[in-house]
Formats: sequence, C-alpha cells, structure tokens
Amino acid sequence: MRTITLTIQSTARNWRLGLYKKDSIKYFTHLESVEFVLTEGLILFCNAACGTSKKKAYDFNNVNLSKWIVENNFHQYSNRKPTKLIFKLTILDNKKTLTFQTIQTSP
Repeated sequence: MRTITLTIQSTARNWRLGLYKKDSIKYFTHLESVEFVLTEGLILFCNAACGTSKKKAYDFNNVNLSKWIVENNFHQYSNRKPTKLIFKLTILDNKKTLTFQTIQTSP
C-alpha cells in the first residue's frame, strides 16, 4: 500500500489539497484526473494542477473537496502548521484513486 500525505492549503476563497513535490513527480502528471474517496458515500474527481508552471508541486482543487475540508474542520489549524491528511493511493488500469485514511499526527 502506498500512502500519500496531502496538506490543506488556502486559496483566495476556498481550500485545496497540496502534494509534496516528490510525490507530484513520482505519481501524477499535470492535469491528470484523480478519483478521491473521502467517505463511503462521497467520491469526487479532481485534476492534478499547479497553476501556470509545471515545475511546482501539484494541488487538487474542487468546490466539493473544499466543502468536505470545512465540514471536517481540517481548515482550522495553527498559523504556519497546516493540517496534513494521509491518503491511500491505488492504481488500477491507469486509474488513480486516493482514499482518505486519517489525519497525520505528530510523533
């Protein structure tokens, strides 16, 4: 099982999930559509995007993803210590799925 850590990031109006650069390069391509399984009944698709440059780490941005972040209070964090979420990455027939597992806790 591969695990991926995604970080809660603010946009001007909403919230998104950001990847570390090494995971961006290793597992995803620019504008690739990825399935997110957030709860048993909440599945959505987001594209891996990085704004105007393809050299930075990718983000996953979706209105319903932002709502899920707020509903679960993941956007409530101390200054400069964003919430980190652990997802399981599954790749089947070139389809990539990120399934929410847990919040990353400090060691």
